[in-house]
Amino acid sequence: MNNKNSGNMIGIIIVIVLAACSLGALIGLSIFGFAGLFRVFGVQYDSNMSLILLVVLYFVIGLVCDFIAVLLAKMASAAYKKDMPVFVKYILNCCFSWLALYIADELVSGIAVPFYTEWIAVAILFALELAIEDKDKIK
Repeated sequence: MNNKNSGNMIGIIIVIVLAACSLGALIGLSIFGFAGLFRVFGVQYDSNMSLILLVVLYFVIGLVCDFIAVLLAKMASAAYKKDMPVFVKYILNCCFSWLALYIADELVSGIAVPFYTEWIAVAILFALELAIEDKDKIK
């Protein structure tokens, strides 16, 4: 191999490792966050693997649900002929986040999250999303 190709390969490997570490840190923090929330609200789960599976499924299903929520928001704002109220976007976002959590909860057999705890988790995640969201993007 020549020097240029090996430099490109090292760069690609570094980017992949950094992306994997970032994703792992995000999922790890989410697992600890959900574990703490579940402890506070008394949710029982059979094993740590059930909790990990719930969080991973929530992320995967959440990607699909967020995509659908964005499409519906765009369609609704086109129907308004002017700016759609921000409140409607927030309601769509929360409903689809809850749907992702609900589906993940139903798919994992070793954990049963009560309805009110699901909505509290969605509210907390929504508040975190608002805190880190770009303020110019809201308008």
